[in-house]
Amino acid sequence: MIFPSFDALAVCALAIALSGMVRGFSGFGFALIAVPGMALVIDPRASVSVAMALQTFAGVVMLRRGWREADWPLVGVLSAGSLATLWLGLLLLDRIDPASLRVLIGATVLVAAAAIGMGVKLARPPGPWIGLGVGAASGLLNGMTGMGGPPAIVALLGSPFPPERTRATLGAFFTVLGGTTVAGASMFGRFGGGEAGLALILLPPLITATILGEELFRRGGGRRYRPLCLGVVCLIALAAIVDGVSH
Repeated sequence: MIFPSFDALAVCALAIALSGMVRGFSGFGFALIAVPGMALVIDPRASVSVAMALQTFAGVVMLRRGWREADWPLVGVLSAGSLATLWLGLLLLDRIDPASLRVLIGATVLVAAAAIGMGVKLARPPGPWIGLGVGAASGLLNGMTGMGGPPAIVALLGSPFPPERTRATLGAFFTVLGGTTVAGASMFGRFGGGEAGLALILLPPLITATILGEELFRRGGGRRYRPLCLGVVCLIALAAIVDGVSH
């Protein structure tokens, strides 16, 4: 990985701060903003690896408060499903050129935002088989684009879980998913010194923004923030698509 210029580093820091705030507030959305945001100025493959490393760290920060609220059996089922397909996604990542990957990333985000915005609903919490399927879809997407959240986000936001449990369960699953993706990326030679160095530089804005997002959640929950978050996600996704098409 070629280390980014100062201007590119500033864009990465802004993307990470925004995604960290959304993650701290909602329990999800980090990769949906971080990956396409950083992909505007650095190699999309590097943006996937860096985002996954930071997502894992952000998850650990959040778990200190959400540990008791998470549905750990469901987290285990989702994680098992993701492990079955993550390797395939990582293999496919090597076969997609950067411009096409930008378009794929942007399209994935737009589809996820549309599903969340439409308020897809389930009659009951995901059972084991649905959980395995959702986890498998998340693992495949995470390996390919670093954005494996959409299937899990749609499934849990549409479930009858209370907001606190949804937020904590999503946060726990994405922490596991991020950690396993970083491990896989390292095995494929995609997480080296450059990616690790960039992740370390971006830690301060991530930590600050995540804590701020958590504070916003505790103070008011934040239904009024949901349309704003989805709007930001859609704008970044469109920018990634335009950038990919222009190349």
